Amino acid sequence: MKSCPEIKICGITKRKDAEVATDLGSSYLGFILYPKSPRFLPAKEAKGIISSLSAPRPYSVAVDVNPNISELEAAKVFSFDFHQLHFPLSTPVDLIKQWSSLVGCSKLWLAPQIEPGRTFPEDILPLADTFLVDAYSEDKFGGTGHKADWALFENLKNQYPHKKWVLAGGLGPHNLNEALLQANPDVLDMNSALEIDPGVKDHNKLHLAFSLLPT
Repeated sequence: MKSCPEIKICGITKRKDAEVATDLGSSYLGFILYPKSPRFLPAKEAKGIISSLSAPRPYSVAVDVNPNISELEAAKVFSFDFHQLHFPLSTPVDLIKQWSSLVGCSKLWLAPQIEPGRTFPEDILPLADTFLVDAYSEDKFGGTGHKADWALFENLKNQYPHKKWVLAGGLGPHNLNEALLQANPDVLDMNSALEIDPGVKDHNKLHLAFSLLPT
């Protein structure tokens, strides 16, 4: 059995969901600042939820899609611990370099949208310490409920072990341990598979997911 990775519960919109995830041992809570997401939460409300939690709190992760610099600067004001940025491969590297300069490599999680058959953009590797692999969708950036390419993920993790690798994409009680065995992620990122509705977590599924993790 693989050792237990860190756990991120993403798409948090409710204080109670954040409290349950925290009590169960989540290392990270993800708040989606992308207005087109059904799990969108303004940064000010996200910070309010974080501040309401008793210490020690999980790390806060601000999740956005291809933000311009002004948008990222506005999010940075709220002092999230990390910024997880999804983007298509057509995004100019110069913009990604600006993201990295603004928030710092150690606080940046890069999540390129990798189409089937496309290779990972190695030129972005120096720009962040953490990378996220999610299921590919032509019109969505995360939260699809579909499985990511675990073989690609494992290859990337083995090829670049000096980086932290986050696995997302349809992860929940039904496939959590399989993902752990096959992909060996540093962080397991769970979202839609733990929901009643977008942005509303099922506490029974949360409890079940954490109960299945190796100790």
